Amino acid sequence: MFENTNVNLSLFVGGLIAVLIGFVLYLLLKGKKLSGWKVIKDGSLSMMPAIYILILAWMIGSIIELIDTGGYLAKLVEQFALNVNYLSLIFFIIAGFMALATGTSWGGTFGIMLPIAAQIAVVYDVELVLPAMAAVLAGSVFGDHCSPISDTSILSSTGAGANHLDHVITQLPYAFISAFAAGIGYFIFGMTGIILISLISTLVTVIVIVMLVIWQKNISVGKQ
Repeated sequence: MFENTNVNLSLFVGGLIAVLIGFVLYLLLKGKKLSGWKVIKDGSLSMMPAIYILILAWMIGSIIELIDTGGYLAKLVEQFALNVNYLSLIFFIIAGFMALATGTSWGGTFGIMLPIAAQIAVVYDVELVLPAMAAVLAGSVFGDHCSPISDTSILSSTGAGANHLDHVITQLPYAFISAFAAGIGYFIFGMTGIILISLISTLVTVIVIVMLVIWQKNISVGKQ
């Protein structure tokens, strides 16, 4: 399905359908409405930053492919004699920091790191392609989720009517628990090279952390 899909056409059709549905719902609104031109203008302006990011990310991705950044990094990995099985853990950490700093998982991290991760993994072992790309996706989403300048976090707090910083701070514990468990899983994968064991290790880590949190909470309530 992924191999035969047309990503650009799918995104365009999905976006067009969303716009049409939004326009129909706007027409069905009762009471005072904004002018149609103002709605179109404000909506277009709100999307411009995302469009800028995507265009720049596509440009950077093309440059990375042209200058063979993945091949260069692969040579560095070989030079430092790193265990290639730990590439997933390294990509997870790097992608997390990049997304945290840029506030975006897609434009600032996916578009840059996915081609690099795939190219490095192909150079060493094609079986590492999926774990490496999964690590990039996981790290990017984690960093984006924790970033106070993330567009999705800003929209979430705004839509919920919550203070933005409060929203970011309260979701950090959940994000860090998931990231720590995922990091353990990638580390186990680096040691064993077996995906099933790393997945089970991740799930066990999450369960243990949650049980410890519940136990600690019960102790605190008992003391009170």
